[in-house]
Amino acid sequence: MPVVQSEHIIFIAGLFEILAQALKGPFPEQYRQYIPYVMLALGLFLGLGLAMYYGGEPVAGLFEGFFGAASAMGFYKLAEKIPVVNAAFGSRGWVGDSG
Repeated sequence: MPVVQSEHIIFIAGLFEILAQALKGPFPEQYRQYIPYVMLALGLFLGLGLAMYYGGEPVAGLFEGFFGAASAMGFYKLAEKIPVVNAAFGSRGWVGDSG
């Protein structure tokens, strides 16, 4: 039975939420809808890499990557719905132009 490391999931979720907010600015509006899918694919690879590095099972790493990236994308979508967060970051993310 694969043992899933919760600290890997939390690490991936936090890292990918920061990446999603940072990438939201430079990406054109028409391509922003694909950010969650790219993050999910990268999450699978990162989870697998962490599992292999720390001597875990590959299946557990895939689960960790999937749930970490899915959590990050849930936070990403949730941040769009909260007025205070949306007012602070807007639709352009952290790296959006100021003009």
